[in-house]
Amino acid sequence: MHLVQPAPNPPVMVMPDNTTIVKPASNPPVMVMPEMYNKNKSEKTLAPTATLYSHGDPTPIEQVLLEYINRARANPKDEGIRIYNTTDPYILSNASRCGVNMKTVRDEFATYPVKPPIAFNKNIITAARLHSDWMVETGIMDHVGRNGSTFSQRMVAAGYTSTGASGENIFKDARDPWFSHLGFQIDWCNPDLGHRQNIMNFSGGAYKEMGIGVTPHSGMIAVTHDFGSQLNSFICGVVYKDNNNNNFYDIGEGLSGVTITASKGNYYAVSSTSGGYAIPVEPGTTGSVTIEAKGGALGSTVVKNAVLSGQNVKVDFTSPLPGQVSLEYPGLSAVLTQKAVTFKWFKSPGNVSDIGSNFPIMKTLRIL
Repeated sequence: MHLVQPAPNPPVMVMPDNTTIVKPASNPPVMVMPEMYNKNKSEKTLAPTATLYSHGDPTPIEQVLLEYINRARANPKDEGIRIYNTTDPYILSNASRCGVNMKTVRDEFATYPVKPPIAFNKNIITAARLHSDWMVETGIMDHVGRNGSTFSQRMVAAGYTSTGASGENIFKDARDPWFSHLGFQIDWCNPDLGHRQNIMNFSGGAYKEMGIGVTPHSGMIAVTHDFGSQLNSFICGVVYKDNNNNNFYDIGEGLSGVTITASKGNYYAVSSTSGGYAIPVEPGTTGSVTIEAKGGALGSTVVKNAVLSGQNVKVDFTSPLPGQVSLEYPGLSAVLTQKAVTFKWFKSPGNVSDIGSNFPIMKTLRIL
């Protein structure tokens, strides 16, 4: 196996200067995010004429990469354990060739602080996809891209200017989504751990938005992460059908066309093809909020509550359990040859498996 790794010296937590362009340094500094919120601003309620907000249309692969990132930020210790327990021979080989001690990686993650989730932004997705395309077209893995552009110039050209810190991770020849994620998280052969810092924000401030661009090529994927921040925070998450009952979004499980509304603010969302969504929350909007998801492929209305405090909040929605089961018995003269049946329930509407066989007292099974 030859060594495959993300590009070195990723721009990390680069703060905007007095112009609209940010040029990353070769050894990027880690900067503290500015305080952007007025805590005394009064709370708002959802306007009758709320505006639809779109986070773009990420692919299922791009969505699952964001889910990996947000799961890691929500529980760094568990992320370290997942990394330590990986059995992927390609990941272990690359890490070993770079002298990585997986126990050390696990222990480092256990020290990292919990960070809020990151929301997708459609313009940053565009910038990230274009750079992944460029890497595949040219065979070059570099943060300096088409026409000598920096990552921040590409974000501005796509319609996004960060008001806070920004950064970028790139990996041209990743074997699959999980390989790319662990390549950034382990950060093999990159002693400054810049890719990991961009994902985990273990020191300094925290990103609020990002775009992920994935371009398949020759059985591999080129991956670009672009990170940014705005004054708004976000309610964000994914709507999915948990087919394998693992309490986590997997590729192919997203539910599109679901309308998500919040009891505060001026925006609502409709889940994209991948099932993801984001709702902007204006600075100063705080307190309890009710979030409702309905319609589309969800099948029923699901309501959840959250607390707003000026940071992003993740609220996921999964399909409810199937309806009530009704068993109809034959007459009293029937002969019973089996008295037990096993039902295994999944969160997907109508998904039932492992129903006991040869159960003559069950005349019909009806999902109401």
